[in-house]
Amino acid sequence: MRYLGILIFGYFIIFIGTSLAGERKPMSFLERSVEVDSTENQKYLDEGHPVLEAFAFNGFLPPIPNLRVDGHITLADIEKRFGAPVRKSSVKRKGRHPTIINDHITWEYPGLLIEITGAPVGNRRSFWIDQITLTSGRYQLTHHLRIGDNKEKYIAKFGPPPQVFRKNWLHYSAEAFDIINGADIGGSVSISINYDDKGIVRKIVWSAGNYVGLE
Repeated sequence: MRYLGILIFGYFIIFIGTSLAGERKPMSFLERSVEVDSTENQKYLDEGHPVLEAFAFNGFLPPIPNLRVDGHITLADIEKRFGAPVRKSSVKRKGRHPTIINDHITWEYPGLLIEITGAPVGNRRSFWIDQITLTSGRYQLTHHLRIGDNKEKYIAKFGPPPQVFRKNWLHYSAEAFDIINGADIGGSVSISINYDDKGIVRKIVWSAGNYVGLE
C-alpha cells in the first residue's frame, strides 16, 4: 500500500504539471523574436529563418512595443520607443475605396524616418507602419547589428541574399504569422540594406511593399 500511495502521488504531480503547462499563454511573435535573439548560435529553428524574421518585423533593440506582424501600431507606442519626433508631417490621400481618405504620416528623428498610414475603421482610426528608413548608428538593432557595420556581418546573420537586384544593396524578405485575439494575423516585410564601396552599411529600409533601391 505504501508503494501504491507513492505511485499515485507521482501521477498526481505529473498531472498537475501538465495541466499548468497547458494553461501557459502562447508567446507573441515579439516574445518569440526576443527568445530567438538570445539564441545566438541557432540560425534556423523549425521552419523559415527566425533570426531574419525577428529583424524584419521588429529590428530595434529595445523593440517597438506592441508592433504587430501586419504593421499595425499606435502612435503612442512609436513615441514610447523613440520619443517625440523632431518633425511631423501628414498628407491626405485616397485609399483603395474612393470614399476613404487615409493619412500619410511621416515622423522624423535624427537618422530615422518612419512612414505611417492612418485609416478610418468604424468610429476610430487605425495606424500601421509602411516604411522605416534608418541611416544612423545611434540605434541598436537586434543580433548586435548597427548602421556602420560591415555588410558581411549581416550576411553572417541572415545568409546570402536570395537574389542580387542592384549593386551595393542586400535584399531580403520575410513572412510571419501571429495569433491575436483568436485570429490569425499575417504580414510580410522587405528589407533593403545599402552599403558603400568599402562594404560598410549606410542605410536600412524596412518596407511593407516592394524592395527599396530597385528604381
